Amino acid sequence: MPTFTGSTASETINGSATDDVIDGRGGSDTLNGLDGADVFQHRTGDGGWAPNNFPNYTGNAVLDGGLGGDQFQLFGGFLTLFDHYFYGDPTFEGWTYLTPVPYTIEAGAGGDAVFTSGTRLFDSRDGSESFNLSTATLRGIETLSLRFTENPFVPEPFYVLSGNGYYHFSADDVVVIGDLSGTSITGLIDFDGGTGNDSLDARAVSNTILAYGGIGSDRLQAGSADDQIFGEDGGDYLIGGAGANLLDGGADSDTADYSAATQAVIIDLNDGVVTNNGYGLVDTLVSIENLVGGAFNDVLIGEASNNQIWGGLGSDYLIGLAGDDILQGGAGASNTLQGGLGDDTYVVDANDTLIEAVGEGTDTVRTSLGTYRLKANFEDLEYTGTGAFNGLGNAADNNIAGGTGADSLFGYEGNDILRGGSGAANTLIGGLGDDLYVSRAAGDSLMENVGEGHDTVDTNQLVYVLKANFEDLIFSVSGPAFGTGNAAGNLIQGANGADILWGLGGNDVLRGMNGDDVMRGGAGNDQMDAGAGANDTVEYVTAAGGVSVNLQAGVAANDGDGGADTLIGFEHAVGSAFNDTLVGSAAINRLSGGLGADTLVGLGGNDILEGGTGAANTLIGGIGDDLYRVSAVGDTVVENAGEGHDTVEATVNVTLRAEIEDLRFVGTGAFAGTGNASNNHIWGGAGADILTGMAGDDILEGGDGPDTFRGGAGNDRFVGGGTGGDTADYSLAGSAVRVELFKTQVLTDGDGGVDTLVSIENATGSNFDDVLAGNDGDNVLSGGLGRDSLIGYVGNDTLIGGAGVANVLQGGLGDDRYIVSAVGDSIYEIAGEGIDLVETALASMTLAANVENLIYSGSGSFTGTGNAQANNITGGAGADTLSGRGGNDILSGGGGFDTVVMTGLQSDYAVNAGAGYWSISDSVAGRDGLDILYGVERVRFADGTVVELGAPAPAPVAMAALFAEDPVGSLRLDDTRLTGDKPLIDPHPWDGF
Repeated sequence: MPTFTGSTASETINGSATDDVIDGRGGSDTLNGLDGADVFQHRTGDGGWAPNNFPNYTGNAVLDGGLGGDQFQLFGGFLTLFDHYFYGDPTFEGWTYLTPVPYTIEAGAGGDAVFTSGTRLFDSRDGSESFNLSTATLRGIETLSLRFTENPFVPEPFYVLSGNGYYHFSADDVVVIGDLSGTSITGLIDFDGGTGNDSLDARAVSNTILAYGGIGSDRLQAGSADDQIFGEDGGDYLIGGAGANLLDGGADSDTADYSAATQAVIIDLNDGVVTNNGYGLVDTLVSIENLVGGAFNDVLIGEASNNQIWGGLGSDYLIGLAGDDILQGGAGASNTLQGGLGDDTYVVDANDTLIEAVGEGTDTVRTSLGTYRLKANFEDLEYTGTGAFNGLGNAADNNIAGGTGADSLFGYEGNDILRGGSGAANTLIGGLGDDLYVSRAAGDSLMENVGEGHDTVDTNQLVYVLKANFEDLIFSVSGPAFGTGNAAGNLIQGANGADILWGLGGNDVLRGMNGDDVMRGGAGNDQMDAGAGANDTVEYVTAAGGVSVNLQAGVAANDGDGGADTLIGFEHAVGSAFNDTLVGSAAINRLSGGLGADTLVGLGGNDILEGGTGAANTLIGGIGDDLYRVSAVGDTVVENAGEGHDTVEATVNVTLRAEIEDLRFVGTGAFAGTGNASNNHIWGGAGADILTGMAGDDILEGGDGPDTFRGGAGNDRFVGGGTGGDTADYSLAGSAVRVELFKTQVLTDGDGGVDTLVSIENATGSNFDDVLAGNDGDNVLSGGLGRDSLIGYVGNDTLIGGAGVANVLQGGLGDDRYIVSAVGDSIYEIAGEGIDLVETALASMTLAANVENLIYSGSGSFTGTGNAQANNITGGAGADTLSGRGGNDILSGGGGFDTVVMTGLQSDYAVNAGAGYWSISDSVAGRDGLDILYGVERVRFADGTVVELGAPAPAPVAMAALFAEDPVGSLRLDDTRLTGDKPLIDPHPWDGF
């Protein structure tokens, strides 16, 4: 057969008188076949092009077949377009379908047929590009052969930039053939879709159609002739038309559509015969699984596979037969749906009749009706609407699912599943049988009566309490759940979080799943399984009596309510308000006794034992580094040698028993904590604590408050700080100590050790001859017994010599205070080192040089003598004798009959009464000076002369008469707080007049 091939230019090609093959290629060609059965070939590209290499088959060809049976052959390329989501990355990530470019063949002018295809413009990497396809006028052509690219692989990306993405050419083809009855095309139209999801629309064609879909999910619609449609591979959709057709679906699940039929159709997939195809003819169906009926009263029968059958309009009769079928009557009048064997699904409208026999599978009804009740032999009901739904089951085991509205679901008999939906609050009533309630709305109302079965609630709420007559509770939620049972024997299963599960009464089964769970079984013989968490706790805080729990053995032999529990996977236990015995395991346990006299045994692991605030508890940690929390005064902590490094946390005063290393105060107020022979670490709190290390190299940390540290034997470390002055106390030392606060170290602690002091302001010596030295702060140094040397250094120090033998006290810079208790104490002050004070209870005291003031703190008669400085000497309640000596002194007798002794003759002095005091002026320079006397009754001079002093003139006070016009009221003066003769003052000056 001669072949004539053109070029890309516009040209005229004439065939021969025989059968020719003519291919014009590009350009606006005129192709004349002349005589013979000629074949005109038209190509639109082969696919798989390189980037930016576009096929351009432009032009408007004219094909004239002439005499003979001529054929137009179309070889199509990839024309459907997809949007590609990547930019610059050739990795396939997904495609979005865009509008395809269709081929059309339709009647033209003068009996011609016209073939056209679209043009697609792109913005490419190299500028504007176009994909141009030709137009051909078909004249004298009798048959069509439409062949599209067979592409067994996914097409390579054809990069064409458009907006933010790329386009990709695919093998999907779209062909629309119009009415060709007025053209020369009267013969066969042959279609082969090849690869891709192809579409053929030939419903306007009266020619015979032979169509092959090829690979992909194709939609093939025949015309009015007796057509043959082959879907081949893929899930195809075949529409036969008005002729007697052959519809062959091929592989996969295929559909025959008769929705355009003009009469009722009768189809039986069992024998592949369409008795009436809606046009009064018979179709043959091969490998068809699914059916779509028309607008009339159709009869559609499936076969043994899984069929999907849609009735359409009309009163249809749908029969699924065997297989898991889907039957949908449609929106017509009343339909009859009969599923047959298999697990069938019925999509139901009003007035539909459903038929199922006993034992034909588990069948489901889907409906959007507001109310529906399952007929016999139907198991499941699913609401597909949006409003409120009333769903009623039957005597079978039903699965009833509501929607997003406020649904009311009734299971009746059988073991039912009721699913309320997550919208509004639902009402779920299971009825008889072991029912499962799937509750997804917070306000769901669940109802069960006594004796209606063993019922379960599955909830996504975080907190749920089982109502009466429900047995089991399951949480379907990711967060921590709080589930509470009832008086029945419950099964409660938690979520994957830290759940709290309470069984209450009955023999319960509690399952914690994942997370750190807390469980309470309550009364009954309960089984509690903690699950996969690492810190799970079993609690008996509500028990009516003492409990006996052994985590190692996995039992609670006595649950305090008359039952015995089985424990699985628990690390921690909490007792009752009574006398409990809690035994741990080899894991890390936390045992909390609560009230009562409890016995806690940790066994292995680093355990935490909490005795509680009840009576005296016994805490036995066992092997491991254990933590004891002590809140009762009488608690006993037991540790054996070599069982770890153990700590006591206390809210009461504690003395560590042997083999306990550390002590920490966690309460409020003052704390007395005492160590043992080990190396202890003891922490105080915010109060005035007394921390005693005893033997061992101890660390004592006081915290806030004025704390006292007693290290005992060993090389100890005292850490003060916070508010208040802290004291290193060596009053229990076995020998003399040497404390030098300015060096922060005690080289001799009296027990053979060397102590370190951090932020310590004060020191107390031993019963021996100590040396205590301060620092730049305000120190309190107390010598205790023995012949002590106290040195204050800088600061306003307080030096307490103690009641031992003679002490040496030296305050140093600052306004120092000396408390003298020993007769032989020596005080050393250098001139200009501050205003210093001596307090003493001795019967007699003479101020050392450079000390200014003296106060008697005893109760008897006192003799106080000043020095050459201006002194302020105060007596007590007895008959005191005061002598200022040199300087201008203030002498206050206090209570009793007091005497002031002057060093000169009476004639050398002038005695004058002042405002509430007496003044005595010495006329001899450099001797007694000018002294002021308060509360003194007698003056004795060196010549033996005694002057009795009467009461001096009262100190000026405000008189009530001066305030007669004061609207507030009169002035009240009070001398009840004065002892002896002292100036009368207003005791409440801040109150005003």
